Amino acid sequence: MNNYNNTLSSYWLEEDDFDVLTGEKIKQGKDLFKLASYQRAVANFVKIVTNQDIKVKFNSKDASYTDGKTVVIGASTNPKDFDPNVGLALHEASHCVLTDFKVWERLISGDINYLSSKLSEESIKTLYNTCVGIGFTDTFNEFKTRTYTGGIDFRNEIDIIKDLTNYVEDRRIDLYMFRNAQGYNGYYTAMYNKYFNNKIIDKGLKSTAKRTEDWDSYLFRIVNLTNKNRDLNALKGLKEIYNLIDFKNIGRIGSTSESIDIAIAIYKIVTGYIQESGSENNSKPNNSKGSSEQENENPTAGGNGQDGDSEDENSEEFGSGPSATTNGEFDLKDTELKRLNKAQEKQKDFGNGDVKKTNVTKKDSKTLDAINESGSDSIEVGNDVQRRWGNNKKGVQCLVIEKITDTVLEGGIYNDFHKPWGNKSRYGDFAQRGLVLGKLLGKKLKVRNEEKSTVFNRLRNGKIDKRMVSSLGYGAENVFKNIETSAFNPATLHISIDGSGSMSGDKFGNTILATVAICQAAKMIQGLDVEVTYRTTEQVGGEYRPAIFYLYKSKRDTIRRFIKVIESINTCGTTPEGLCFEAILKRMTAGNTHHDSYFVNFSDGAPWYNCHGYEYAGFEASQHTAKQVKKFESMGIKTMGYFISGEWESENAHKMFKTMYGKGANFVKVSEVTPLAKTLNEMFLKK
Repeated sequence: MNNYNNTLSSYWLEEDDFDVLTGEKIKQGKDLFKLASYQRAVANFVKIVTNQDIKVKFNSKDASYTDGKTVVIGASTNPKDFDPNVGLALHEASHCVLTDFKVWERLISGDINYLSSKLSEESIKTLYNTCVGIGFTDTFNEFKTRTYTGGIDFRNEIDIIKDLTNYVEDRRIDLYMFRNAQGYNGYYTAMYNKYFNNKIIDKGLKSTAKRTEDWDSYLFRIVNLTNKNRDLNALKGLKEIYNLIDFKNIGRIGSTSESIDIAIAIYKIVTGYIQESGSENNSKPNNSKGSSEQENENPTAGGNGQDGDSEDENSEEFGSGPSATTNGEFDLKDTELKRLNKAQEKQKDFGNGDVKKTNVTKKDSKTLDAINESGSDSIEVGNDVQRRWGNNKKGVQCLVIEKITDTVLEGGIYNDFHKPWGNKSRYGDFAQRGLVLGKLLGKKLKVRNEEKSTVFNRLRNGKIDKRMVSSLGYGAENVFKNIETSAFNPATLHISIDGSGSMSGDKFGNTILATVAICQAAKMIQGLDVEVTYRTTEQVGGEYRPAIFYLYKSKRDTIRRFIKVIESINTCGTTPEGLCFEAILKRMTAGNTHHDSYFVNFSDGAPWYNCHGYEYAGFEASQHTAKQVKKFESMGIKTMGYFISGEWESENAHKMFKTMYGKGANFVKVSEVTPLAKTLNEMFLKK
């Protein structure tokens, strides 16, 4: 199974890191963004396999099993847990699709009236005989029409039947998933290796342990009938039960009711042998080679104790395997027996859907909901960045946040978004001024609203040109005309804003002013959609990562909503410019003959980011950013960069900016309408 661990979990999960301050390994479960990514990955698997929108949530004190509508997963991102946990999630999801929870609940509650219409006559008789055996006095017909509400208590019997039903139902639904979602079988294999094929189970099956005719031994041997180390001669009737379940043809079971029928039939077989032994607590171990009476009951069994049906035993179909063993020549040590009992208890919990899973706190659960609500994703970037100083880390994870929700605006999730102090926004005034400037800018950007008409006359077909009618008397034929009207294509304008700490103050305020103005002006222009992103760094699990937020999409958000988002911004990050551009590359709208696309950047200098062994700075970082800009241009996106000036800028910063944005680099005052309109119109008219 190591191969699965290498090819599955390593694909979805990154390696652990160390805290830069303490040097200690970052504790599992603290990286909520990784947990959110983990949750989405599992949810995607569940949705693909079941073709249903089944909710996936983390375990908390009030939920630890599927209820038919929700799958619960453990809050651990440890790579070694990922594959079996995905298998467990898919297993629970298949219950949601295939298990009749109404029948299941009625079985547990002992509602005979309902069950009698769902189960076979033989199953109802078995239940009736069980009740009679413990003092039930109703007739059989009375029993069939009676809802169990008290009186004679046969809860222990129902619990055993429930456990047996769990086992049969699990085999039924897992076979369905094995056959219909073969690409996910690796996850199921990891799950079975964890709960059913571990070493102590293997050893217990081959030992002298649990070979007494009591329910503990039978349940252990039955639950592990799919294990290659099973011994069908370990207990009386075990071979009969194996043939009854018929793993090779388990697909014949078409409903939960049929699973209950088989479970009750197993219950009847086992009860008979336990009663024959004289006591449920009979401690006399069964002969591992089987009794002559058992061999007579199973004429196909060979003298070596193996099942005579070789095709069944060696089939590669799910649930079958190598021939049954008869090796019961050693005893388990006390410590091994304790481990075996613990493993058996875990198997029972698995069947009941009560697998122990790592919990999340109420606070973390709320944060995870907010992260998922905002559409946070993590993209590996920067693998090809050339760096001056050597380090072992090839790339870095960049957060991409699709939407700023009200929960995000409340603060406490992302560093850069908090409620305004004293309810007074730092950049609200700039945004309001931007609205005013935008109305002026919209008039100056009217070039995109203009239509151009060209008349082609003296043609041999088309509409008659009235000015040429008089020439018809002289035999002229070319008296027709055509009019071609051209207009600008619909377009998408992507604006990216630098949210580094150096932008704080008037720099960022003027950037907000210009951005809001462009968004307002775009509403006055036909066919121009605008989206705005904000670049910064966010603290995640003890380290800082590049992050880019979608603040505004004109198709989704109103200007007022955009201003509300702006009012909560607190610029405090670094400048992972090209890393963020690389992260959204696949989200950008390409330009073509039918759609125009533009990219505008606002920043105040050279890119810089350094954290946990990944260094991104200087000429190498500006080259990487320039490479991403060129990728935009190769997609048919026209690019431009505005350098946001402050009190002091170095000549080197200007040089790097030109390196990154080439001919599209601009050093104008973006807070003034005339230079802003002039540069934007030049970009819009650029061929």
